[in-house]
Amino acid sequence: MLVIYSPLGVVILFLPSYIQRLEYSKLWHYHFHFLQIQ
Repeated sequence: MLVIYSPLGVVILFLPSYIQRLEYSKLWHYHFHFLQIQ
């Protein structure tokens, strides 16, 4: 339980989902830009 409440534990827990969300928004932005060019 101590790992969850420590800042490093929070970073380790939430970093993968944050990176996944960031990559998803980046891909969506590129796809939207590609549709505008067409």
